[in-house]
This record gives sequence, structure tokens and C-alpha cells, in this order.
Amino acid sequence: MHLAQMKYILPEALNIDKILIPDKKTLFMKPDMKITLLFEVVEGHSEESAYRALQQVFISRLSEFFHEHPEATNVPEALLPEPFGKQVNLLFPMI
Repeated sequence: MHLAQMKYILPEALNIDKILIPDKKTLFMKPDMKITLLFEVVEGHSEESAYRALQQVFISRLSEFFHEHPEATNVPEALLPEPFGKQVNLLFPMI
């Protein structure tokens, strides 16, 4: 499953920020993502760990999605920060 699909299923549990990190080869800054799991979503669950509780919520939501959309073969994708959220056509770049 793609990160954007996980964000679509459980948007309140994933925080995705665009960051810039130094590229040691080129000495330029390059975009990257900082992904944070927000465990506040599962506060009060009786699971053995917050990770396990978050996993259970995700599985439940994913199951619910496919139950509500039996014809779906793919989970839609939520928007990611630029430049990660855009489709790039490398075969025919814009002139």
C-alpha cells in the first residue's frame, strides 16, 4: 500500500511534512518527507501497545472501505506535500 493510500484511509493518524535535507553528492538541498504517526487517535484503547492499537484501527478502516466499495480495486490516494504528491511524466517532459 502506498503512503498516500494510508493517508486516505486514516488521515488523522498520519502527519506528513515536507522537509529539505542536504544532498552530500550535489551539496544542494533536496526535498524529503517527515512522517509522524499520531497516536492520539488510539488513546484509551486496551491493546498491548499504541502501535498495535493503530494497526487495528487501520485494518478496521480498510476493511470498512472495501465493504462500502466492493467494486473498488484500488484505494484512492490522499494528496501528499509537493513534489511528492504530483505525477511526473518523465517520458514526455514539458518543453
